[in-house]
Amino acid sequence: LETGVSNTYEANESYWGKIPQFKMLKLIQLPEETTRISALKKGEVDAAEISISSKKTILDAGLRVKSASDAWAHAIVFFGSYLPAAGPLYNEKVRMALSLAVNRREVADYVYTGEAVPGEMFPVTPASLGFDPNLKAYPYDPDKARQLLKEAGYEKGFTITLYTTNQAGAPELADLGQAVAGYWDKIGVKANLVPIDWAAMRAMIVAKEQDPKITGTTLTLGMGARGSSVSQMRLLFHSKDSYRLDNNPEVDRLIDASFAEADAAKVEDNIRKAVRIEYDNNRSLSIVRKNITLALGKTVGDMQTLKGYAYWSKLMASATHAP
Repeated sequence: LETGVSNTYEANESYWGKIPQFKMLKLIQLPEETTRISALKKGEVDAAEISISSKKTILDAGLRVKSASDAWAHAIVFFGSYLPAAGPLYNEKVRMALSLAVNRREVADYVYTGEAVPGEMFPVTPASLGFDPNLKAYPYDPDKARQLLKEAGYEKGFTITLYTTNQAGAPELADLGQAVAGYWDKIGVKANLVPIDWAAMRAMIVAKEQDPKITGTTLTLGMGARGSSVSQMRLLFHSKDSYRLDNNPEVDRLIDASFAEADAAKVEDNIRKAVRIEYDNNRSLSIVRKNITLALGKTVGDMQTLKGYAYWSKLMASATHAP
């Protein structure tokens, strides 16, 4: 949709299931957050997605903020870590050390101002098919991280590239990169932060022959939670898909089997097995599960949010409620 273009929906009062609690819903495309906030303050719209950093502005204006949990998963991903050309990242002890060096709880509380919780396995969340409640977020253990680096032959540390982008819907990724670089520095790993336009970064990732320039580098990445994580697991970890974060025949087999399977329970079992392999191998570091934050106008009463509902992105709603 172009800026200002809208879609309007009317409630079907003859619907066989639960009748909507509004007569009309209008969704308007307004990509700029300042424009969305201005429209909300003027009463031109009733609700808008906002970034975490805008919460205070909304509250100071006498309006309310509502959060929906598990809407996004934010992570650090490692490119080509299964290749010797990846350097330090080729060593599983190094990848584990980089994970243990990050204080996920502190990141959730301070970088995300409490609008997130430590992440277990990227990109799966409790809102996704395949989430395994037995997997826990890796603990913060910098001493163990230093020991692992020593065992891997990197006692004096090393330097690594950490790309940060302007990825749509994930404005916190730059701050996440800064925080992670700080934690890694404490164990002797120097992260060179490289801001890059998302379109340029994506072009290097999805090229038919992935750009070797990014092998052995890292990236802050966000993904919106979905009910089924099968397509996201393929996108990230399948050796024949876009990101190619892994090159594991068993992971490929489990993902392919999930697409061919009609039984939801078997699909979930396959994805959980693939998730477990990636959790153990640390081809990506799940950092947080992030809320989506919605600013509500004065015309909106009590509102129930859906867990994992990440696709309000840049849309605002104007609703005439049924009596």
